[in-house]
Amino acid sequence: PGLLEKAVEAGLRSLFVGFETLNPAALRAQHKHQNLHRDYDEAVRRLGACGILGARLDARLLVAACLGWPMERVIGAGDARLDAESARRLAALLERRAGREPMSQILGAREFWSLNFAVTRDVLTPRPESEEVVAAVLDRVQDRTRALRVVDLGTGSGCLLLALLSELPR
Repeated sequence: PGLLEKAVEAGLRSLFVGFETLNPAALRAQHKHQNLHRDYDEAVRRLGACGILGARLDARLLVAACLGWPMERVIGAGDARLDAESARRLAALLERRAGREPMSQILGAREFWSLNFAVTRDVLTPRPESEEVVAAVLDRVQDRTRALRVVDLGTGSGCLLLALLSELPR
């Protein structure tokens, strides 16, 4: 082979040697997260590509959950970085959400009527519209200090009854 052929062959050999070091596991192990804003933007992009409505809010909540921070702290902490464990956890949570698992099940909690409820796959997630039921009942109660009998015959989380009990102490 001529000089050009040898150069091309040598170049290809070095190119393939370079590719050997670029396997996905090695890249993940070497990956240093730039900052939370980039990780958050990537999470939004991934959830949006899966058709998740509210991808921005979900991504922010998932990043906050990985760090054990309130969501407000994530908003102002763009220079912070995810450690390797938090990055693995975020990837796992994003995978669950991309698979359409409800956020309340991923996070293990849902707020309803300013009360926090534990949520698992075995519990129906409290819906925001159900707060209208609580409001309608409270509108009909003229004396909230009077002892009342309230029955919740649902099969959900019990959030309707507990929300009413939080407003009707007796």
